[in-house]
Amino acid sequence: MEYTLFEKKKKSLQIFLETQSFTGVQKIAEKIADDFLKITDERPQIVNTLQDTVSIAIGTYGNSELIDSLCKAKVLDAAKLEGKREVYVHKLIDHPCKTGKLLVVAGSDKRGTIYGMFSLTEYFGMTAMNDWGDVAPQKRKLLTIPESYEYYSKEPSVKYRGFFINDEWPAFGTWTTRHFDGFTVKMYDHIFEYLLRMKGNYLWPAMWSSSFLLDGPGMASAELADEYGIVICFSHHEPCLRSSEEWDLVRGEDTKYGNEWNYFKNKQGLLTYWKEGLKRSGHLENMITIGMRGERDSSMLGENSTLYDNISLLKEIIHNQKAMIRECVKRDTDQIPMMLALYKEVEAYYYGDETTEGLNAWDEL
Repeated sequence: MEYTLFEKKKKSLQIFLETQSFTGVQKIAEKIADDFLKITDERPQIVNTLQDTVSIAIGTYGNSELIDSLCKAKVLDAAKLEGKREVYVHKLIDHPCKTGKLLVVAGSDKRGTIYGMFSLTEYFGMTAMNDWGDVAPQKRKLLTIPESYEYYSKEPSVKYRGFFINDEWPAFGTWTTRHFDGFTVKMYDHIFEYLLRMKGNYLWPAMWSSSFLLDGPGMASAELADEYGIVICFSHHEPCLRSSEEWDLVRGEDTKYGNEWNYFKNKQGLLTYWKEGLKRSGHLENMITIGMRGERDSSMLGENSTLYDNISLLKEIIHNQKAMIRECVKRDTDQIPMMLALYKEVEAYYYGDETTEGLNAWDEL
């Protein structure tokens, strides 16, 4: 048997979302309301009171009175949500306010809830390629769901899933400059939406000619990513939450940062630069790039340096960066995710050789 959620000119959709819901979840609720508009030509109203006209209820375990009460009453299985990472449930239940049914979308956390919301409209024909490939959903006058419908997603097997906007010129750069006046938050909102619809959670922003933490304008793009639960990480040669283009804006012999992108020659200037970056955006959900390499994919100590010299210098850099991260980054968890990306000119530092121990044998890494 099928239960009718929506029928053209007969039964409208209405979405319930509590006022204390995460702001990112509230913003995604507006997006799925737009999805339903594209599918049915009618945009659901979003309400903060559970009433008999509500057909879909959305909430996050531990952040929603409704979801927590449904778990306590064993309508939802709390064991499949509590402590789980990025899990969601869809379940058609008896409506608390009337005779009929209520479709519940609940997440174990913020990302789980968002995935559940986008999965719901995908169930009815929406696609992540609507924005990127002009793939419009098929129009529907009737939306139904099995009366016994219940689905719990599994925890993702890969913790961080995303992509790097690399080599962005001319195609991507031209597109975002033409439509969004640059690498702004208006553009990244589309990127974030696409990533979340694809069940991603991780992004290296474009970096050839832009600074993610400046071009939002300001930190607007980073703050929106945090609202949506997207983990931001900078590329392989942009440590401690600072972009390479930003360095070019602040460097100089007469500045506190100095002019050389070289730890051996400009240790204090670079430590100051990195520490300020960690203080500025370390409170957001990031994966922090550590290590260092020379400018424009080059080696730092030059051709005449030994493998031992380079590994020793990199160990000192990483040790000091991790000390700053512990000092500056305020997190609820003791585990702050960090990444060392080994590109071609520093790969040898990881493995070492017959006479020189590499980073792979270093306990601190």
